[in-house]
Amino acid sequence: MKPLGASALVTGDGAAPAPDRGDPPPALEVSDHSLLARIGLKGRGAQGLLERRGITLPRSPNSWCVDAETLIVRLGPHEFLLEGPRVPGVDTAGIGPEDLVYPVVRQDTALALRGPGLGTVIAQTCAFNVRAPDPQDRPAFLTLMAEVPVLLIADLKSPVPCALVWTCRSYGAYLFETLMTLAASSGRRPVLRPPDHRDRFPQSSYLAHPQRETP
Repeated sequence: MKPLGASALVTGDGAAPAPDRGDPPPALEVSDHSLLARIGLKGRGAQGLLERRGITLPRSPNSWCVDAETLIVRLGPHEFLLEGPRVPGVDTAGIGPEDLVYPVVRQDTALALRGPGLGTVIAQTCAFNVRAPDPQDRPAFLTLMAEVPVLLIADLKSPVPCALVWTCRSYGAYLFETLMTLAASSGRRPVLRPPDHRDRFPQSSYLAHPQRETP
């Protein structure tokens, strides 16, 4: 299920250009993946449906995994978010009420964040201490950032701290501007990267796939 319309951050009016080679690295790099295909599934039959499609799932709620370039986040015992270039191939045709599976439209603003200033930005905006859990457990947090609801996965202990964050489209521009403003307060310019910039999240390469605007 491909998100509709244009990304809220396509213009990137508040973003600084990429630094020259002689400049220090930016405190925060942000890339907008709002147009990446995603779908939500919930209901008591959702796990069985996905397993029958051969998709590997996180074992416990509030965790994530990657299977064949698809990111799967388990939001609860019976609720899943799938995102990535192969999501349009997930067959949900023929689902009936008896299957107890309910597709959920996900029109999120989705941001990939990375850089040495990320830990400080998250500490200033996030209602939960994301440093406490072990990132090897692949935790996913339903929390608040800058007082708006978000889904967040992060690894602040890697050599280059990185995170993925999803929020409602109506909050997307506000959250983006807040993150960029806080990163700029460090004295090093934040950078908005194009969505096909080769971001990397631990054990995931799905962010490397470019997005295209819908004509």
